[in-house]
Amino acid sequence: MKIKIVQIISKFGLIFLPLYFVLYVNQTSAGQEPYIRVLISRSKNIRIRSNKTIPLKVKDDDNFTKRVKGITIKQFQDKTTLTFDRNKEKVYELEKWQSFYVSSSDHKGIWVGQKRYSGIINIFVLDSGILVVNEIGIEDYLNSVVGSEMPYQWPLEALRAQAIASRTYALSQKGNKIYDIDSTEKNQVYNGLESRTINTLRAVKSTRSLVLVHNNKLINALFHSSSGGMTEDSHNVWDKEVPYLKSVKDFDYNNPKLIWQKRF
Repeated sequence: MKIKIVQIISKFGLIFLPLYFVLYVNQTSAGQEPYIRVLISRSKNIRIRSNKTIPLKVKDDDNFTKRVKGITIKQFQDKTTLTFDRNKEKVYELEKWQSFYVSSSDHKGIWVGQKRYSGIINIFVLDSGILVVNEIGIEDYLNSVVGSEMPYQWPLEALRAQAIASRTYALSQKGNKIYDIDSTEKNQVYNGLESRTINTLRAVKSTRSLVLVHNNKLINALFHSSSGGMTEDSHNVWDKEVPYLKSVKDFDYNNPKLIWQKRF
């Protein structure tokens, strides 16, 4: 399906594009759905636990497997330790670059700190801290992202537009070594199962596999909270001009973040 004018949400503004884009549906089965690896925590102290009675499965590359209610990982100076809830007196010391994963059959997800996540939780021990990466199907990921980036009470068409933009942006980030995308405003906000609602599920399902492309490549689908009334031309932001990121007037006058103050 070709469209002549497409509205894209950009971190520099809502961009109206007088170009030809192709919205396409990649017909894949559930087993072929792309997965995204999302960095959800970088800390010296990590707490992971099951939602209720269903235990977690902890496994590493050496086929060490254990079923527990929860684990605690702490890093102090050059030592990283792991304890299981059932026997907190027994402390395991983890090596640098050691990794393992946590999974659960509970549809209510896995608690990492104060948030719940579906999918698999990967743990990486680095000198700079403990990385927690959520590996999850792109569509399940978007069920939360849409509700994290936009009020779920907004009209369905707005939520659908956000789903397409966020799917395009996420897939364009794939290919990094440990994780593909950050769960904060550095990339796009992802709050796990806490932001999944009936409205976001509808928006994602009704746009399944739809992305925005230019010259048969995924676009850089940036988006923003408020542009201040006018977006910026891409060549004024980066050295290279992006043909689909043009300056246009933005109609967000009622946005509570349009005007702000900073005292110093």
